[in-house]
Amino acid sequence: MPDSPPDTVAPPDTPTSPSLIVCPYCGHVQERSHRCVACGGLFEPLSRKATQIAMGPWYIRDKQNPFRPGCSYDTLLAMIKAGRITPTTILRGPTTRQFWAVARNVPGIAHHLGYCHACGKRVDPNATECPHCGAKFRPVHTRDHLGLAYRHNNDAKRAQREIELERKGLSPEEAARQAAQEIPTNKPSTPRRLKPGGGTPGPAAASTPTGDTSAATSETTSGGGDLLDQVLDLSEFDTLAAPPAPTTASATPTPQPAGQTLDFTPAPD
Repeated sequence: MPDSPPDTVAPPDTPTSPSLIVCPYCGHVQERSHRCVACGGLFEPLSRKATQIAMGPWYIRDKQNPFRPGCSYDTLLAMIKAGRITPTTILRGPTTRQFWAVARNVPGIAHHLGYCHACGKRVDPNATECPHCGAKFRPVHTRDHLGLAYRHNNDAKRAQREIELERKGLSPEEAARQAAQEIPTNKPSTPRRLKPGGGTPGPAAASTPTGDTSAATSETTSGGGDLLDQVLDLSEFDTLAAPPAPTTASATPTPQPAGQTLDFTPAPD
């Protein structure tokens, strides 16, 4: 009989094979247990529900837990208040167009850390705008919006066409103009929401809900500097230090109460 293909797990009912499960949080494959030995997440229903509540479009760079899901804006703010996110933490989210950036340069996040995302000067974390450059500090409470630069298929096709035209020698302005003529822009559509209890969806309210800045993400991101033009002092980063020795999970882990959300805190580098 030929060998099984790589990364193939034998059927659970095979007498010689252990019962394996995939961690829903980080994807680690392990023998059946009540928690993940890699990320520490609990598998029982209430903890899975609590973790989904804390999930969102914000990702924290963590070399020891690279497959951990993203967290919500409120979860990120709670971590900032607890001192678990610092100005030099690397993260990405809706206001960075999902490009990695230093936390003190991220619109919607930097001012909570005491910095203006636009000019880099120190500010009051409770301020609503920068007293130095006038940049607005807006919350980004939207939970299901990645902040992608090209949200619609036609937008992505038009951007790809601009790349092709620039490679042929056209200027960025000429390429954008010609691509816009060839590929139409998606017309903005009125978002629709499901009625409570089901039924035919109706149009959403014209105004943007309080704290939901999905419609204003482009305005928020435009206020920051170029993410590839961040001048950093390497002495500020602990990430250059040698990584600590890996730790092994205890054979008898301490029992945890049900309903615990996954810990999104990045491990020390």
